[in-house]
Amino acid sequence: PAAAAPEPSAQPAPAAADGSFGQLFNAQLNASNYDEALELFDKQLAADPSVPTIAHWNGMLLAMESAGKTHAEIVDAIGRMRAAGAAPDASSWTHALRACVRGSDPAADLDAGLRIQQSAAADGVQPSEAMLTQLLNLHMRVGDATAARRTMADIAAGEVSRFRASIIYLTSALAHGAVDEFVAHLAEMRANGKQPRAAQMRELLKAAVSRRSVDATMAAMDALLAVGDTFDPMAPLLLLANSGAFDAKPAEAERLLRQSVPLIRPESYFTTDKLHVLSRLLPLLNDPALKMRVIAVIAAKRSLSREVARAIYEMAITGKEESADAAFNVLEAMHARGERVATAAVNAVIMMCAHLKDLDRAVETFQAIEGVFGLEPNTGSYNALLLAATKSKQAEALRQVRERMATAGLAPDRETFRIVAMHLLEAGDEAGALRMLEDAKASGQAGGGLYAYLLKHFLGLPQPGIKQPPNRSSPNLAKVRELRDEAAAHGAKLNDRLNEQIEQALSGEGGTSKPAGRAGASGGGPARGGHESYEEEAGKLTAPRGEATPRAPAASPPPPTTATPE
Repeated sequence: PAAAAPEPSAQPAPAAADGSFGQLFNAQLNASNYDEALELFDKQLAADPSVPTIAHWNGMLLAMESAGKTHAEIVDAIGRMRAAGAAPDASSWTHALRACVRGSDPAADLDAGLRIQQSAAADGVQPSEAMLTQLLNLHMRVGDATAARRTMADIAAGEVSRFRASIIYLTSALAHGAVDEFVAHLAEMRANGKQPRAAQMRELLKAAVSRRSVDATMAAMDALLAVGDTFDPMAPLLLLANSGAFDAKPAEAERLLRQSVPLIRPESYFTTDKLHVLSRLLPLLNDPALKMRVIAVIAAKRSLSREVARAIYEMAITGKEESADAAFNVLEAMHARGERVATAAVNAVIMMCAHLKDLDRAVETFQAIEGVFGLEPNTGSYNALLLAATKSKQAEALRQVRERMATAGLAPDRETFRIVAMHLLEAGDEAGALRMLEDAKASGQAGGGLYAYLLKHFLGLPQPGIKQPPNRSSPNLAKVRELRDEAAAHGAKLNDRLNEQIEQALSGEGGTSKPAGRAGASGGGPARGGHESYEEEAGKLTAPRGEATPRAPAASPPPPTTATPE
């Protein structure tokens, strides 16, 4: 059989045209159709026991192991193998030992494994690395570190180096929860100058994180940092943040955090969990420069999560040390050192200025995208500037920003329409906000955020950044029903809470039929959207078209006028 079977498939791999037993059997094994492979083997054995070779017998034992057969069943099969004239080898006995490791009674499984080892020796089979590795696993399962170390020495006494035997030992310790042994042996290796190679250490770190072992994770991180490896620290940092390590071992955990921050790169792919842990760790970084570096990395993500928006917002309001000026200075210093500064990171600073309601500073930062960093403003840059004008209640400035955005050839996206509608609702212009929705639909940019703002407005619900206009004292349920159905028809995502509020309001009116599907529902899991809390204030800081290509600094157009209040 093939050494490594491919992923399971509903259909077996096609056999050769002649349909010989070996080809059919191997095809079933390669397709991970273990039950079919066993059935085929038994039929052949009954028809002509002389056909299966030792390789076929070992393939049958592999199928038994993979199908979850017990070690006793595999040992019985080895007896049949011997009776048929095929001599079991080390590979045969390894399958039986692996079945012991998967057993449910560690002590009984260890006894069975030792008996299997004796049977193999009686057959004249010398213990292979694979056999000894399984015995080591069995000792680790019962917590017998002394026997496990003896087995490690046996592995090293063969054709395997002591270094490789140590790596096997570390892997086994992690796999079976012997964290103290892992930490102690790794420390011994490092003290003796036998530091695992970076690639091996990365695999061990991954295993430590998957086992959710804080001590092992911290030891592996420390080993990788000691050799200067550029590993991805996000998964281990997430574990430390969620496990209470920064409370239980604050000095060591914060040291690892500070040393790991320079390894975080904007080019990395950030999942929701990675974005979440970055925002969780920001309060632990007392150094504004380190904190801004993390925020710059976060901002390079194509879109921002609620947690990231919260982090940027909190940084903007926590004092002079972390003001927008300090944040901009950090980006400028990064640029001076030749480090990549994404347009999205500068957009984050513009967004901070918007939260501070400082339009002048927002305009200066916007101009620095070209003048200082040699980049092109993207849609996210204009959206952040639009929000600054909205929060500063500068209607003329907002108009000028929209004109400049059109002149730059950038089409408005969902966030653009949402921010402008927010401005119009703040001014009490319901008709204008609804016209903005029509424009958004015409350009295919009517998202859940825009619908959510309008629905909340017509429901009479409070929402950040918008005051209730004085000319409407009660909800407009007819408009709510219309917008709800329209959002569902366009697939615009609304969050569960808003959907519940809509249904409650319409039910209180006397009951209405629900739309065919909940607005924004899309398959499994609750639909996200609606831009609640910090998410709706921070918005989206990047353009759908991606990062702009750096170019030489150019003279920027005159800033929008800020003297005319709304």
